[in-house]
Amino acid sequence: MGLRHADFTQLFDHLSGRGRRPVANHIESCPACTENLEKARLILEAGRRAMKAPKPSKRAVGRAMRLFRGFHRPPRPGFLRLVLDSFLQPAPAVRSTAADPPRFLRFDGQITVELQLTAGSRGVDMHGQLTPSDCAREVEVRAADRVLRRARVGSEGHFEMTNLPRREVEIRIGEARIGGLHLA
Repeated sequence: MGLRHADFTQLFDHLSGRGRRPVANHIESCPACTENLEKARLILEAGRRAMKAPKPSKRAVGRAMRLFRGFHRPPRPGFLRLVLDSFLQPAPAVRSTAADPPRFLRFDGQITVELQLTAGSRGVDMHGQLTPSDCAREVEVRAADRVLRRARVGSEGHFEMTNLPRREVEIRIGEARIGGLHLA
């Protein structure tokens, strides 16, 4: 019975001279472990180079922090925060082999909005659910400060719109907003 393939801990031990002899014999005789040993050697060398690199000065760090400070803005009042986008985080149960699978979105804030966007031949269909269900009577889809479509919210918080144009829109639900949503 032979040894199992060496894991990366054993490979790093071998490279540093602390490896056990049976593991070293296996690495030398196994093409897969030899290939992984070369990858581990590259990682180890990159780590050693990074440790030798000069550290940035406090002035350089402060300058970088000032450059990026503007990118982290607190959410604007009334705007909902995106917490799920199935295009960015596809779940196994949601994946589809269709050419244009539906996109599932969830926004949280003072209310919760769940959307399903499905691309059709004449535009995008939107099905939505609001929680709490009585938070608004109407949902507006706007672009360039004009209303594209309105939909009434049902007693259970459901709404839908069909054939929306493929473009960037803002959705208004009472005082809550979802901005910069691209319908595609």
